[in-house]
Amino acid sequence: MNEPRPADLEARMSRLEDAVDQLQQAVRRIEVAVAPAASPPVAAVATAEPAPLATAAAEARPLPLSEPVPPAAAAAGAPASGEDAGGPLAWLPGVQPVLNGEFWLSKVGIGLLLLGVAFLFKYSIEQGWITPVVRLAAGAAVGTALTAWGLRIHGEQRSLSRVLLGGGIAAFYMVGFAASQLYGLLPNSAALVYMAAVTSAAFLLSLREDEPVLTIVGTLGGVGTPFLLYPRTGSLGWLAAYVAFIALWNGVVYARRRWDSALLTAGIGSWTALVSGLVVSERAGPPPLDARWALQGALVLVWAVLGVLPAALYLLRAAPGGAADDGEADDREILAPAALAFVSPLVAAVFTSAVWELTARQWGAGTAVLGLAYLAAALWARERRGEMAAVLGLAGAVLLTVGTGIGAEGEARIVLLAAEAAGLHLLSRRGLGRGSAGWAHLVFGVLGIAFLARLGGFNPLAAVFAPDGGTAGEALPAARRLADLAVAGALLAASLGARDRTGRILRAAALAALFLWGWRELAVLPHGVALATVAWALGGVGLLALAARGEGEAAPVAHAVFAVLAALLLRHLAEADPLAVLGRAAERPGVTPVFNARGLADLAVIACAFAASRLLPARERLVYSLAVHAAVMQWIWREFSGLPGGEGIVSALWGVYGVALLVVATLRGWATLQSVAKLTLLFLVAKMFLVDLRALEALWRVLLFSGLGGLFLVLSYYVGRRRQLEERHGHG
Repeated sequence: MNEPRPADLEARMSRLEDAVDQLQQAVRRIEVAVAPAASPPVAAVATAEPAPLATAAAEARPLPLSEPVPPAAAAAGAPASGEDAGGPLAWLPGVQPVLNGEFWLSKVGIGLLLLGVAFLFKYSIEQGWITPVVRLAAGAAVGTALTAWGLRIHGEQRSLSRVLLGGGIAAFYMVGFAASQLYGLLPNSAALVYMAAVTSAAFLLSLREDEPVLTIVGTLGGVGTPFLLYPRTGSLGWLAAYVAFIALWNGVVYARRRWDSALLTAGIGSWTALVSGLVVSERAGPPPLDARWALQGALVLVWAVLGVLPAALYLLRAAPGGAADDGEADDREILAPAALAFVSPLVAAVFTSAVWELTARQWGAGTAVLGLAYLAAALWARERRGEMAAVLGLAGAVLLTVGTGIGAEGEARIVLLAAEAAGLHLLSRRGLGRGSAGWAHLVFGVLGIAFLARLGGFNPLAAVFAPDGGTAGEALPAARRLADLAVAGALLAASLGARDRTGRILRAAALAALFLWGWRELAVLPHGVALATVAWALGGVGLLALAARGEGEAAPVAHAVFAVLAALLLRHLAEADPLAVLGRAAERPGVTPVFNARGLADLAVIACAFAASRLLPARERLVYSLAVHAAVMQWIWREFSGLPGGEGIVSALWGVYGVALLVVATLRGWATLQSVAKLTLLFLVAKMFLVDLRALEALWRVLLFSGLGGLFLVLSYYVGRRRQLEERHGHG
């Protein structure tokens, strides 16, 4: 038989020792759990001889650092800790190690030890006792002792071991800094090689001892090394090389251990070091070309190792849903890769612009291309890991938006941003995630604000509230008009195929944008406001027709359109001022009643509103019908009150209109319309006494009062006869 090799024996012995250690820990936990319930009486304990296994376990159990449990409490079976008893400390599971000294004694101890060594060095220097070489040797000896001690006790006391190892690495860093910068015993290049060796040792120890803290210490010491060795110049070339070296080590460590804390530390430290180095260097002037290329190379490497590699490793894992899949662990594992996958390309894009001093168009184009690449990666990743695909998609969306916003100019920027937002909405419904959809909403919101601002005075609100708003003016440039139309078209395109709430909101926003755009296009023409009101009224009828066929989002837009038109009609009535409330004459010389642009347009709006009411349910139809009725009366008042004897003409037309309503309601049996007609006639009587008696001449008063009085009598006779005939028909 072949004899086992020494290396195999050592590995087997190491595994055996680990197994024995785990069994001892399990036995200790079981003894602690059953000790209160299974404790024998005191007399029995005093007389009985302990079994060998119990004796060995008692000897192996470490001495407790907390106070012992009183005998009475142990006899009564009381638990030994406040956490087990559900006491005041039970809410904090990790409080017991802090209270018994395990947490803070090692940290305070290593800090005090290093400070003591530093004070000793300072005192010895002041007294001239030891030479620089002896001081450095003492520092190296302290680092070696701490490291050796940490390695020695790592299997027994991991918490103290990691503190000792970290302190040893820090001591070695201090020795290298002192040898180079304080005493000048090492040239900068040799000191940099020494620091790189210390950093490599820290990473190797972290892998060997499975301690992420050592990786963090090595990373922080590594990214600070160029600044410590070259504090005045920044030395961009060495900085770039050293940061790339640190990033590569962190990539190796993360690929083997998946330590999120170390990965985040590496990302923050690397980017901070590169940015700080560039800022420090530019104070002395623009960096040379070779330094720029070195920085760019380090940037690409850091982005690839810390921004791309962790995300790729996460995506290349087995798809979720397998037997070994752990949902909570999966959620925790994505945090660090997702954060760096999102932040790294943004920092890289900004840093590249600063390194090369790119123009806005150059940087915008490059950033947009990078955003498209991230969107493509997100589309590839959506089938494997949807959560990472959402992160990559959001990063791509932000990059594309920033690049487009900075690189494009004028109307092209509006069109490209609108197309991008529509595309993000479409991609979000194909697995890109809600993050890209939310970003698309934000882009559309900004475009909407810009759209409203670009309307200027040619909008319905200006026509309602501004005395001279919405008048004809110069036509806008065609490029601007098409760009604004593209925003509405992008909103409509983004809603295609979406039947959810988001799709309905997008379609409603698109319709509103189209209506506003159409108003502006028509308002610049002669009599443009009149044309715009008619177009809006016809569009409102069309929207209600769509709503009746199932397009529910069209109804709110149609109601808003008719509400604006109603406000515009009231504004027109106030401008006519038939009662001269504002002190102006009611007459409007040169304006033909009815046959003028405003009068005909408002009449068309009233007709469209009446047609729209036929498409609505009963309750909404009643509201629209009452609004149409009020609009007809105000239109008659506004158009005819400016004529000589106009108030009499208005009253006569109101009377004819009210009588016609009452006759129609009586013939059709519409009780609501009968009530409206009667109220109209009562309102007419009130106007005759309050307005016409003061405004009309004597002859007009005679004709108006006698004519309407006779008409009311005839109407009363007709209504009475109609009621009698209905009663006889009912009895028969």
